Formats: sequence, C-alpha cells, structure tokens
Amino acid sequence: MGKLLLDEDLSNISLYGLLERKYGVRFATGRRSIEAGIASESMAEALQTPPGAPLLMLRSLAFDEAGNPLERFTGFHRGDLSRFHVNVYRNPPLNSRSQ
Repeated sequence: MGKLLLDEDLSNISLYGLLERKYGVRFATGRRSIEAGIASESMAEALQTPPGAPLLMLRSLAFDEAGNPLERFTGFHRGDLSRFHVNVYRNPPLNSRSQ
C-alpha cells in the first residue's frame, strides 16, 4: 500500500479518505498508547524545548476492515503544550479487534 501513496500529495487531504475513495481500503479500528518520557538533545531541538523536558509519546496502529495493518506511527508531543481527549464506551463496537 505504501508504494501506491508515494506520488500522492497528502498536504491537504485525509489519508484515510484517499485510501477509501481511490483504493477501496477503509479504516476500521485503531489502537493508541500514550506514555511519558523526557526530551533527548535532538528531540528537544526539534520541539523547541530544553533537553530533559517532559514529553508525551503517542504510538498508533490502525487496521482496515480485514484486520490488516493500515498505518503505524510514533509521535512526540511537548508535555507542557499537549492535551489528549479519550472517549470511553461501555460496549465496544461489534466488529472491534480484541486487544
């Protein structure tokens, strides 16, 4: 799938929207984790924060309707400038993957 996207301009469109419209691949579910860490020298420079400053690391894995991995990423966020919202449901969707 990745090779198909090399020539796509993703600067102003949704990746999942493009995958569904052009390639028939639909996002179905995902899993994210958030953990605390500290900024290394290079990460601190990239995020314009002092080395050793608190960071939040977000790891994500998304799956299509067939259960195939669709997207994976790791993002680093400044601890002093980030807010995450988490929705909690009593019953998971019927077609959700087991965790």
